[in-house]
Order: sequence, then C-alpha cells, then structure tokens
Amino acid sequence: MNDQKRYRSRNMNYIFNIEYMEDLKTSPNFEEKNKEITKFQFKKIRFFQGMESIPGFETIELETTYPGLLIGTGGAHDLNEKEVIKCGFTFDYVTGIPYYPGSSLKGILRSYFPGGRPENEKEEYEEYIKSILQEIHCENIKIDDLETQIFDNSDVFLGAYPVGGKGNKWMELEYITPHKKIYQNPIPINLIKVKPGVKFKFGFLLSDYVSGDQRVTAEQKKELFLRIILDMGVGAKTNVGFGKFKTPVKREVFEKKR
Repeated sequence: MNDQKRYRSRNMNYIFNIEYMEDLKTSPNFEEKNKEITKFQFKKIRFFQGMESIPGFETIELETTYPGLLIGTGGAHDLNEKEVIKCGFTFDYVTGIPYYPGSSLKGILRSYFPGGRPENEKEEYEEYIKSILQEIHCENIKIDDLETQIFDNSDVFLGAYPVGGKGNKWMELEYITPHKKIYQNPIPINLIKVKPGVKFKFGFLLSDYVSGDQRVTAEQKKELFLRIILDMGVGAKTNVGFGKFKTPVKREVFEKKR
C-alpha cells in the first residue's frame, strides 16, 4: 500500500507547505494529514557525493537523540484549525529532505565563540573554546584571530543532511505547551520533528589556520566543531533537550567460526 495516499507529491517540502493547506474550505482532517506526514518514506540521497577530492572537505556523522531535532520552527502555518501543525519546518526545496542549512550551522557555531557574545559573556565563551583547543592539542591560540579566519575569511559550511537511520520514516509529531497565563491550562501546539535515531552528515570546506607558530589544522577545526555540536546541539529548543546528537555506534561484524 502506498503510504502517501493522501498526498500527490513525493517532495515533503511541497507537501508541508502547499498540499497540507489545500481543501481548507471543506473541513480538512488535519489529524489524518499529520499521520500521513509521519508515515512518509524519504528517499535516501548521497549528499556531498563527488566532493571528497576537494581540498579541505570534511564531514561529521552524528545521530539524533531523544527527543529529536527541530529546524525552522519560526516559519509558522498561519492556521487555527483543530490539530493543525502550527510551527514550520525546514525541508530542502529540491529534494524535500529535512536538513540544517549551512548558514544556520555557521551561525550556531559562531554563537559559541566570544566575538558574538555580549561583553559580560565573552570571557566565559573564550575559556570554553580554549578548553576544547587544549584537548585537541592546540595551545596558545589567539581565539579572536581564529574566529575571524573561520567565519569571515575562508571556511565554508555546507549544512547537514540525513543519511540514514532505522528505516526511512524520519518525522514524528511533537507538542509544546506554552503557559501564556499562569493560572490557565496551556493549549498544546503541534509540531513535527526529526525523530531520534536518524543519522545526519555535516559538511564543511575547511582550511588550516596558521599565524606565526600557531596552527590549527582543518582536521582539528572539524574536531572543534564536533565538540561544540555534541555539547550544545543545533536547531530550536536545545535548552529543553532538542537538537542533541551522539556519535553513531560502529557495529563490528564477526564471522562465525565453524
């Protein structure tokens, strides 16, 4: 049976932003529409294919953890129908795959460097970056210069795309319950999220940082970014656990001895 029986398109970006809002004049059943989104089977695409030979090309593969990943929630569906998904979500326009844009990846990583923080937070975030650099054997690095070289001069952030997981149904429903008035029960708001257990590949084009006797290689930059992503998460509502990742467990296959 075709899981996409309610929707004509095979592109989730088109479904979520166009088809989802069709038939508004005929009492649409958003509960059923939502179920169809969670049953949607995404086609696995090999992102970054052919880029392996480009100098400085680096990738990080991580797996979403509970409760999942929220991306692009600010682009809301401006509807008040029962059970409608109110918050937006970011899908790739061409493929319909959920993804984390390169501009967002660059912005979230930069936000943990001291240059992008208020004056009263700069020292704290400089110490945070220094602590990671020391762990990856980069001593006495000028953080301001490194930050400028990464974000203003040379490095490219390609974004993050799902590359697999348990099956290919990657979306789930989620609910948030904001308390607008302290003495009234909250009204749940529907969301969709990438569920736990979906593997994402983060892509970068990185160059070595060299200043006098200071050096941070492209490989070490990747390790720096990995530590920040694992510590802080990406996307929306990281303060309540969303957007966190873990390193996928590599399962070794043992041949049974006869």
